[in-house]
Amino acid sequence: MASATDNNIQINNFQVALFLKSLYVSQQPLEFATKLTRVLPFLDGSPMILPVPQDAPLIVPRIILSSQNKQYSCNISSIRFDLFINNMGHTKNLQDLKGDFFSKVNLLINFVETEKFQVNRIGFVTNMQFKMLAGMTSAEYIKDHFTKNINAEPREMILKFLYRTNLSSIDSNVSIQMNQKGSGLKLQENLLLLQTDINTIPDLMSERVFSPDETMSFLNEAFIVVKSKKEDFPEI
Repeated sequence: MASATDNNIQINNFQVALFLKSLYVSQQPLEFATKLTRVLPFLDGSPMILPVPQDAPLIVPRIILSSQNKQYSCNISSIRFDLFINNMGHTKNLQDLKGDFFSKVNLLINFVETEKFQVNRIGFVTNMQFKMLAGMTSAEYIKDHFTKNINAEPREMILKFLYRTNLSSIDSNVSIQMNQKGSGLKLQENLLLLQTDINTIPDLMSERVFSPDETMSFLNEAFIVVKSKKEDFPEI
């Protein structure tokens, strides 16, 4: 069994998604991007304004902002903000990366509040990778620990499941996916990817509006779930 310790776990990235009841940036996207980068100065790269047709789905990004070193980025659609942090191969532990990222998420949440946008759904996604011990592939690991009665020796396997829980008094989805890194000729058999996607349930959020404090409370509880998955792996 591969041990779930910091010695063989790499944190790849975090993502926070803020879903809004209404946001319209299509008319003056550059002005909107400039205003946002004043509040989020770490997004110091050149803004990308995408030529999205007026009839494109509202979820399609209109603006992409990023830091010059590519560690941070933010996608903005008409109804959603997605803020990312890439670990850039650094050795920060989970708690350190959370402290860095959540301080920047808080700036974005305050901007949303100042602009009088209303958050009605929240998502938190993390991606980590585990290095298998010598002699075991990630497909074998998934097979041995999470399946029964498979006689073949799989080269590639994907495990995905979803369950519901209550976080910060909010009914929430927790989606877990595990698979090997790459595929085909680019398959890296000894690396196992673990994605955790935690979000408020869409069908229950149509009338809900989250305050900044409620948003951060949900994200902090979602982080506790992610931390437990990392520490308890492979018990997920």
